[in-house]
Amino acid sequence: NVTPRISRWLLSVMEYNFEVEFVRGDRNVVADYLSRMPVIVDEIVGEGVENFVGTILGELALSESEWDEAKVNDFVMCKVESKIINGWAHEDERGSDVSCYFRIKDQLSVLEGRLYRKNQIVPPEGVRKHIIDITHQGHLGRGVMKRKIRQLFWWPGVDKQVEETVKNCVPCGNSDKTKVLRQTPLAPVRFPERPWEKLAVDFIGPVSR
Repeated sequence: NVTPRISRWLLSVMEYNFEVEFVRGDRNVVADYLSRMPVIVDEIVGEGVENFVGTILGELALSESEWDEAKVNDFVMCKVESKIINGWAHEDERGSDVSCYFRIKDQLSVLEGRLYRKNQIVPPEGVRKHIIDITHQGHLGRGVMKRKIRQLFWWPGVDKQVEETVKNCVPCGNSDKTKVLRQTPLAPVRFPERPWEKLAVDFIGPVSR
């Protein structure tokens, strides 16, 4: 099991014929070069990515036809793809249904009929809730859900949708480590002088079933 990022790297280098050679540490003077070299261009989606997309659809229990149908019904996404191919207009900058995409237009691309923001897939609106529901199955809280979705996907308002889902879920609320617990300050209690003079009740809930 490898991370999605490593999977994308593997897809990018599959077309090359190369050998991996061990170099002793004291002779490997450029060992840290790849992590220190400046990035000149943004990361792009490479050849063979369709296989990777197919794997993602399988994990989401979605067929390509379902994805394509959702895309056809997403008027905004079709419009954005047309803008990327044919060019953006000045009026797209503000007040339009594609203005949120206009602000990141230099990061958008269309490859093999799919819309990407850098190396993240932009899913059609019709499957976004399904992606959130699949990620939500583990009830890991909003922080983990956001990280898992961002590894593969992006769309406008994704964070807000995740937060709304977690807000209405009791198990997620119990596991969310970002939630601040408010504790009542301790106070001295007078010792009762006779039985049943002072009663105390603990409240707990809501409890997930």
